[in-house]
Amino acid sequence: MHYVYVPFRDKAMDDFADALVAEKNRVNRFIGRHAKIERELGGKPLSVVGWHDRLYTLAHGAGRHSGVCVNTNPMNGASKYVTGEDFAALLIASGLKKTTLDVRLWTCWGGKSGTAEWSGPPGNQEHSLSSFALRVAQGFKTAGYKSVTVVGYRQLVNLSRKNLVDNGGHKMLQDTDEGDDIHFSRVSDENKVRYKVSAI
Repeated sequence: MHYVYVPFRDKAMDDFADALVAEKNRVNRFIGRHAKIERELGGKPLSVVGWHDRLYTLAHGAGRHSGVCVNTNPMNGASKYVTGEDFAALLIASGLKKTTLDVRLWTCWGGKSGTAEWSGPPGNQEHSLSSFALRVAQGFKTAGYKSVTVVGYRQLVNLSRKNLVDNGGHKMLQDTDEGDDIHFSRVSDENKVRYKVSAI
């Protein structure tokens, strides 16, 4: 089963999640079915994710900061920036089981490593050049997970329902050339990174 989850309240992400599930299920009527998991305050919504399931998480990237995503609805003084390790902890606290999982981070630049111009936010220098995806994988490993694959993408992720429909339910990435023209591409091995957490 493929699940879609939006951990932070955000209308654009929720709308895209709904469209993704509807379009995927329209195209894939029998195999590769998708379901959206609704947020539960203080609950364990991710406990439904089981062995060999795939979990897509939808969260905004942090512009020119690597290693983090953005909490679009921080409450009670919570940080706007969420490190990959803290994001893994959030998924775990939401009920994610210690089983064989495939976690896909639909987050802008989630697989992009840092550079001198692209680094972690202030106060986050220790792992400032690590990608968000790598840090999520490290968070799972530290928590004792032994069979998780974490995938991140090196470009902007696209949230257009029209692009979903026009491309048969395939999620699209986007890039801008020197002339500020926007180009779209399907997800491929060339524009994503994959980290496997395994027992050593």
